[in-house]
Amino acid sequence: MAALSSPAAFLKVLLWMVICVASLVQLSTSNAVACKMNFSKLDYSSITSECKAPEYDHHKCCAAFNKLACNYGAAVNDFSSTCPIEFISFLNMAGPYPHGVFVNRCLTDNKLCSTST
Repeated sequence: MAALSSPAAFLKVLLWMVICVASLVQLSTSNAVACKMNFSKLDYSSITSECKAPEYDHHKCCAAFNKLACNYGAAVNDFSSTCPIEFISFLNMAGPYPHGVFVNRCLTDNKLCSTST
């Protein structure tokens, strides 16, 4: 990850980390099942090479996102587990991507893995 070039960039990353931790804490205290996949070791370069700032082209980003997400479709679409939040959290870190780039644009029929973009 590139060095944080300004206090504002640092605060943005810090805020994002707090949101992720809060989301994971909320999931861990709910009835969500722990994810059996280790998304921290996943190679997200198929997405990061296609989905770039500042435009985050919808078609490129969602096509790359769906291609990778659908390799783990059962896990990323299992909202009774922590898998969806873990997949998105590690992807957002790999980018780094602002909150909502994928979920707000690529979610179809309440699924992270979809064959239509």
